Amino acid sequence: MNKKNRVICSCVCSVLIFILIKWIKPNNLDNRLNDCWNVITISAVICIFIFVMVICHERDIFSPYVISSVLLSAIFIYAPLMCIVNNDLLAVGNVDVFDGCVKATWIYVLAYITFSFGYTTKKRFVIKRSKNKRNYTKKISDDGSESDKVKRSFIIWSVCIIIALIYDLSRGVSIIYIFSYGLLGSGVSGSSLNNSLAILGNFAYCLIICWLYILNYSKNKFFILIIGLLTGSIYFSRGFWSYVKI
Repeated sequence: MNKKNRVICSCVCSVLIFILIKWIKPNNLDNRLNDCWNVITISAVICIFIFVMVICHERDIFSPYVISSVLLSAIFIYAPLMCIVNNDLLAVGNVDVFDGCVKATWIYVLAYITFSFGYTTKKRFVIKRSKNKRNYTKKISDDGSESDKVKRSFIIWSVCIIIALIYDLSRGVSIIYIFSYGLLGSGVSGSSLNNSLAILGNFAYCLIICWLYILNYSKNKFFILIIGLLTGSIYFSRGFWSYVKI
């Protein structure tokens, strides 16, 4: 697809996203939530434009860029919009985080633009020097084979999911509830939160990065699928189904 067609396709997708978000906007929002909604709408239009431009050029819907973009948009666009629609402003750790929504959204937009630019700009960085009228190139050595990267990523992923499970269990969530994506077993109640272990919950964010490394370097599709499902169960069991079921 040439550049002109990519731009047209990106513009069409951006307009459709704008109309969709405008259509689901609740009535009678206060000034704070209205500002949050407007900024998230702008960020969604910008990011979908960039996303479609990159995808139409790369033509690889299974690339790490696509997975990362979907996850980022789910966290910084979809989730806050659904929180506002459901009037559930305490969905994130029983804390109202919408006072920082505008600033965080602009940071996300800047980070996504930078991320997209870095992904599409493929350059080799070499150090050249001249000696006796000969050019020498210093190659930056790789940090290991692909299998080594998969092993290291899996080890880190294993440690992080164990720590994340310790946190979830301390909140009163059952193992069945976690690995059934919140469909079975007992979930968390407000009285079962253990604030002393709250920091352990942050280790769950490392699971996505490790899984993306495994997705990129592993050739075992079954292994990739299992790790992806287990990673997803951590996030869905923490409340994502409340947004999916709208």
